[in-house]
Amino acid sequence: MEGDLEVWAGSLSNYRVVVLLVNRGPVSSEITAHWDDIGLPPNTAVVTRDLWLHMEWKQRPAGNLTATVASHGCKMFVLKPVS
Repeated sequence: MEGDLEVWAGSLSNYRVVVLLVNRGPVSSEITAHWDDIGLPPNTAVVTRDLWLHMEWKQRPAGNLTATVASHGCKMFVLKPVS
């Protein structure tokens, strides 16, 4: 938690991690989930599935995930490590 911004994470099966980014503030903000804070090894590349948009990101983040979250909004992702 950093001010009005929160990162929540939990383990799933097959080494996947679910990540919730929450913005309780009055303006849109970028929120970053760092791998060392959410239980992934450093520099691990992941397939990122946006659960609200029902789609996978084209890029494969490694080390952290950053997304812009609307005021009083949230975004939720499933991260699956790739080799």
